[in-house]
Amino acid sequence: ILGCVRLLREKGITIGTLEGSMVALVGDYIVQGVLGEFYPCGSEAFHASYDVVVSPVELEKAGLRRE
Repeated sequence: ILGCVRLLREKGITIGTLEGSMVALVGDYIVQGVLGEFYPCGSEAFHASYDVVVSPVELEKAGLRRE
């Protein structure tokens, strides 16, 4: 398993996308598009593009409620 983790850190994982093969590196997010396709998204771009969404169940577990 350590060899697999080392390989992922050094070379990433290849994902087939609609635009061809792309590499996701450690720290990247893998996003599913509207057509069901998957593609890698760098952490900075991900956080600049998407908002965190918390389900009502998770809010309740944390003793919070949505306003």
